[in-house]
Amino acid sequence: WFNHHFFALLDHSFGGHSACTGGATFYAGLGLSEDVIQRLGHWSSPAWKLYIRDNPSV
Repeated sequence: WFNHHFFALLDHSFGGHSACTGGATFYAGLGLSEDVIQRLGHWSSPAWKLYIRDNPSV
């Protein structure tokens, strides 16, 4: 439900993984531990690490 309504508001260049990337990158930027990031993103594996991006604004 959330993704359907959330992405309906955004440009079509955004996809479901945009939120994964943004969330993982945001939490990592806050300095949260790996286990906390994994729990917050509901990941059952360390696959979330694939979504981390360098933040060019820092």
